[in-house]
Amino acid sequence: MRRATQSDSSHIFNLVKGLAIFERDLEAVTVTEKDYERDGFRGDRPLFHCILLEEVKLTDYNYNGELKNDGDNNFKDTESSSAIGMAFWYLGYSLSNGHAETRDNGDTINDETGRFLYLEDLFIEDAYRRRGGGRAMMYALADICRKLNCISMVWQALDWNTPALAFYEAIGAKIIKGCVTLRFDKIGMKQFSRQCHDQE
Repeated sequence: MRRATQSDSSHIFNLVKGLAIFERDLEAVTVTEKDYERDGFRGDRPLFHCILLEEVKLTDYNYNGELKNDGDNNFKDTESSSAIGMAFWYLGYSLSNGHAETRDNGDTINDETGRFLYLEDLFIEDAYRRRGGGRAMMYALADICRKLNCISMVWQALDWNTPALAFYEAIGAKIIKGCVTLRFDKIGMKQFSRQCHDQE
């Protein structure tokens, strides 16, 4: 597990597509690799952050578990890795959830800023699920929240994704009842903005 860099834009793009396929909404993916490079890795104020989960393989072992010989009695092992999961997140600001926190050492922190971590997407390829990767990434995100003095971590899950909901409840997350997600897509925003200007 590691933090994504600009060279990982293609990995992020492929994982986002994998998530969209799982969610049966591939046509919704319109962001490109260049968009990820521009918005996440250029400048000192990235619009998002990403943690990658990788499968690491030793590539120079033979089938007997012995190191391959290059012919000159030189033995070496090298690693290859591939991104098989991600946690895609950014910081937000809440007007209503600020509270005072007492740490284990007795210090009290008044989190008046209302800063929170929003987890946009958590995704692991199907073949690698149920191996602890999701929990490991959630631990990492919780640690980031603690270090940044965030008041909470927030995310959404599809109501039909019962394995994900069960996982989140198992780690102690609370499902917020009565909240409805509202959204303008790009076309809707343009149409609404045009209405505003037409009334001027």
